[in-house]
Amino acid sequence: MSKRDKRSNKRVTLDHKIRCTAIAVDGTWSIQGRLDDISETGGKFSAHGKVDGRIRRDEFFLVLSSDGKVSRRCKIVWENNYCFGLQFVSTP
Repeated sequence: MSKRDKRSNKRVTLDHKIRCTAIAVDGTWSIQGRLDDISETGGKFSAHGKVDGRIRRDEFFLVLSSDGKVSRRCKIVWENNYCFGLQFVSTP
């Protein structure tokens, strides 16, 4: 693991990026994007277009399927322009 890479879980880089949507828990905002890599505990989300600032402070759902049946609750752990490091949040 390099000095810059602080990940504790191995990431899988996806050959075909997964289109997905970040959606506020209360449904007040959504952001289209793609999932670039994933691990057991998180992933890298690249947003398309304008990013609602609330994504930086609120937990949200990352919806991975067009029917909404596959999703993970997330929070932002790092940001670089339109790319975000996500941590999957366990619900009690």
